[in-house]
Amino acid sequence: MAHEAAVHEAVTHPPAGHIVRFVDRLDHPTKPPPELPVPRRINGAGRVLAGVALAAAAVGSALVIRTLWTEGSPGWWFSALFTVFIALVALGLGIAYVGWLRRIGEERSASTAWRAAIAGVRGERGTVTHRDVRLGEDGDVLGITMTVRTSDGAVVGASWRPTGEVRRLLQPQVPGVGSSARVWRAPGAGPVLVDVLDPTVVRAVPTD
Repeated sequence: MAHEAAVHEAVTHPPAGHIVRFVDRLDHPTKPPPELPVPRRINGAGRVLAGVALAAAAVGSALVIRTLWTEGSPGWWFSALFTVFIALVALGLGIAYVGWLRRIGEERSASTAWRAAIAGVRGERGTVTHRDVRLGEDGDVLGITMTVRTSDGAVVGASWRPTGEVRRLLQPQVPGVGSSARVWRAPGAGPVLVDVLDPTVVRAVPTD
């Protein structure tokens, strides 16, 4: 039962090392990529600067809260209301920062595992059996989660997020249920790469 629950969680909420990649053709390349195509992240110095900025924001928030309670205000309810609001914003930023760092660590671990297991990575045909699409306010696709069943009956989940090198997608361009895929899997519970056809590439239609 616990194993089934873990499998379901990995399919519906894929870990950082389960990635969807858009390709021009599913029959090429015939070998897995040497590097797992994880999203590009800012370097260590950038992460430190982000942490410093967050710490400065926390100090600023504390000073604002102190001012609310020591200076004149319309009443205690005003100070309490804005104290809660500022505290929730600061807490949300802190949680987001920690989650971001955790995601970076997971992606690094997945990349390392992929390189270590590259000799054993094998490609299999697959079919998309389910998809979830997250949209932005302008209709652009912000994220995709796919469930794919391989030719040997295994079910895997993978996700896609837009990166600087990938063009914008609209919902009608997302591969639908029944679309073909190619699944590259590392041995055991290692990373997974799901290739699907790039919907932004125009392909020649055979003529009689």
